[in-house]
Amino acid sequence: MAILRLVLGASLGVLAGGVIGQIITGDWLYIIVWSIALGAAVLTGIVVTTRFARSLAGSGGASPATPRWQWIAAGVLVVIGLGAAGTPAIVALTSGRLDDPITGTHQRVAVNGIASAAGTGTVTELDFFPDFVLADIVNPPGRSTVDEWTYQFGRAENTGAEVVQPQDIPGSSFDMASIDLKQVIADIPAAEKLARMTSPTDVHVGVRRDTEDDGNQPTVSVFLTDKYHDATVVFDLSGKVLHRFGTAFD
Repeated sequence: MAILRLVLGASLGVLAGGVIGQIITGDWLYIIVWSIALGAAVLTGIVVTTRFARSLAGSGGASPATPRWQWIAAGVLVVIGLGAAGTPAIVALTSGRLDDPITGTHQRVAVNGIASAAGTGTVTELDFFPDFVLADIVNPPGRSTVDEWTYQFGRAENTGAEVVQPQDIPGSSFDMASIDLKQVIADIPAAEKLARMTSPTDVHVGVRRDTEDDGNQPTVSVFLTDKYHDATVVFDLSGKVLHRFGTAFD
């Protein structure tokens, strides 16, 4: 019975850690960390505070009261286990893993994370989705090819070469640091108002240079979709509306 309780207790900790890790980040690495840490914390608490270790050793007779040092040791080990499990959540909160790139406040964290990992902030396109940020990075030093980078769960990752390489990389590239991201995010409610969409089912924001129009300056395109219509509103970097497209404006 003692062994069964130990197994059940540890399993409950592992299950709880896995569920919490999935809810908080969805990242397999953090799910494993949470599962092991919470499982170890629960197991340690059961072994020390309920004297199961003595039972497993096969000692007979009445069990004496648990010594104070065991309670202290149990508390320390449980705190360490819970701390190991809680650290990913703290890091997630501070790094933007829980923050929607569309409506949140960590857009600059994502952009800087990609630029730092890629070694450059020069891009041909920058896109914000509800779950991640995507950038088409111009590869240094030759600047003749473009790779796609994503930022998700607090990490920037090179996902490979862009399928369609731009024909005019110098003419279509820009520095991500030059974009006022607060204005980019402010363009979203402005686009929703223009399209008369109060609850769009899909939102996507893209920043790119228009080499054929708008003076070859970076523009911000807000793409909206609801159950009945779609809309695209293009802004300049100051928030001025340049174009409107889609069935919402028909």
